[in-house]
Amino acid sequence: MKMKGTLFYSDKGLASNDRPQEGSFFIRENLNDEFRSARYSYQGDEIIRSIENQCANLYDLFQHKIFLDREEEYEAITYMLPIGITEAGLNSDCPLPKEYFKHYFEDVPTEENFLNFLSPRLNRVKYHCAYLADCQSLISTLQELILSANDSFIGFYKLLATLPEKVEFYETHYEISSEGRLVFNMLHSLIIQLYSAFDITTKIAYELENIRLCEGEYVKLASKGLLYGDRKKLKMDKTGTIFESNRQLSIIENLRNELIHNAIWEMHPKVFFIKENGRLTERAIYMPDFNEEGHLVTFKNRKRFFADEKKVNEELPAIYLEVMRRIYKTLENFS
Repeated sequence: MKMKGTLFYSDKGLASNDRPQEGSFFIRENLNDEFRSARYSYQGDEIIRSIENQCANLYDLFQHKIFLDREEEYEAITYMLPIGITEAGLNSDCPLPKEYFKHYFEDVPTEENFLNFLSPRLNRVKYHCAYLADCQSLISTLQELILSANDSFIGFYKLLATLPEKVEFYETHYEISSEGRLVFNMLHSLIIQLYSAFDITTKIAYELENIRLCEGEYVKLASKGLLYGDRKKLKMDKTGTIFESNRQLSIIENLRNELIHNAIWEMHPKVFFIKENGRLTERAIYMPDFNEEGHLVTFKNRKRFFADEKKVNEELPAIYLEVMRRIYKTLENFS
């Protein structure tokens, strides 16, 4: 059925005004909606909003854990917080130099020091406020990674489905092109963003388990230097989370490692144009073979075997949604 002002990008790498058959994955683009959040949709995308809601809860959770019985005092001085406490060293819209920031936290206030007159009450909790801002910046980073990963997920299917065929062969063939590299770049970005979300979620989890005391000094995050590989240090229930052993998570981890350490997972990024009787039926990208644990199948120097003939465009939705569900479950377990 054709829908006016609507395009569908299928897991076969095809774009059409006709809705794909039931049971197949596709992304729907509403060409009449200028807002990206409403412009694109796919089955299961509600998980993105659920993760955002969980992130919103974490802002309050950190505030409660850091201030404990002093939350009323924090609420009372929020309006007078200098922007440097919450933004300097974190955001580009606050150009405060490091020296000023350091001066505020390390120099002893005197009568000549104007900072002393901001508010005695603020001076009592400024270290808590700075630590809270640092913890909450981890949440903001995670939110941005989730939204960016979702954009990359959508962008991958859209770019793949609209990839032009340079030479129109009658039979199945592959092409290597600058446009094809853009498709791979979108896929690579998605994998790295997901793994980065694992890193940041690990930091949030560890920080919540090891809230710092910040009486009288600006403290370093307890999670500073921790990464996803340090997840064994966490005490929380890992069932159903990104910290539990899982094949889909291992696939993302191993593909990310290939991209970071070896730049690519194939010598030349190929997009296959699959045809039946001269008609294009699928654009496909093949993924390397993985064992049952989600590790690359290897033999000595070789670790990019493609004997299983599994296609990224067909396998990715299940992997992506499973990862997102586990991120949601992880955040849910924090509270």
